[in-house]
Amino acid sequence: MPFRGYETNAFSSSHIRQIRVIRGQFSPLFLLFFCVLSCLFVAMKFFNNRWFLLVLRLALGGVFLYAGATKVTNPQAFADSIATFKMLPPQLLNIIALGLPPFEILLGLMLISGWKARAASLALAGLSIVFGLALGQALMRGLVVDCGCFGSGEPSPLKTWASFGRAFLLLAGSLWVFRSASNSLKQDTT
Repeated sequence: MPFRGYETNAFSSSHIRQIRVIRGQFSPLFLLFFCVLSCLFVAMKFFNNRWFLLVLRLALGGVFLYAGATKVTNPQAFADSIATFKMLPPQLLNIIALGLPPFEILLGLMLISGWKARAASLALAGLSIVFGLALGQALMRGLVVDCGCFGSGEPSPLKTWASFGRAFLLLAGSLWVFRSASNSLKQDTT
């Protein structure tokens, strides 16, 4: 027995032909849309995997721990690297060269240990933004700088662009750790 208000002849054969034509015209677009959504779903499952998040947290902590340790050993070379950016007054160069490496080491250790990982990742995201802005302004001004990220080296435009890209990747990783740490806090409180 048909449902109330339902007519068995509601669709004529011309309606069905129109639906087939529309479906035929949009099937490649639908297939592309479906493939993109499927890839995003798989990627989100992968990037939210607890083992991936652990490896990401350890890798970020290790990168900043190593970067801070290489700068602590030679603060004068790091101050010279900062000076090549021509952004800061000379009075601040030594303060930053002496203060930033221990801060990076502390944040790296916090991420590696998992203690206050959300705060550490937010601070690392802030540092990555500052690094990216400094490198971006140097590139826009045509300066060839040595970022001093992992000790001093020979400045080149290619290294500057690579450091700029690395700052963006570190920012993305830090924000992902911050997001995942906040989600795990929400799950723990419910």
